[in-house]
Amino acid sequence: MHKLTTELAGRFPNAEHRFERLEKRGMFNGSRAHNRRLVKADWSTIRWMLSYKAGVGEPLNPRNSTRRCSRCGGTNKAPKGAVFECGLRVERQLNAAVKLYL
Repeated sequence: MHKLTTELAGRFPNAEHRFERLEKRGMFNGSRAHNRRLVKADWSTIRWMLSYKAGVGEPLNPRNSTRRCSRCGGTNKAPKGAVFECGLRVERQLNAAVKLYL
């Protein structure tokens, strides 16, 4: 974790780093391996380590970040769809990152 946060702080020295406010409770599923990896993930420690090496803002609300279009703001009802009302075709995680950035 120290190497990761030092690399991020060095690569983006003047940036304010932002994180999603994530709750693990809704992320568990039937996969034993997935659940074990999720329990071991310690996102708050990464945020804390980065906070004393670089600027870290308040956590962002991730609600509907993968469903709302970053261009027009329309909501895509399809759970895995990538086409929005404005015609934007982009991967869901990239769209969420752009939306949270804006």
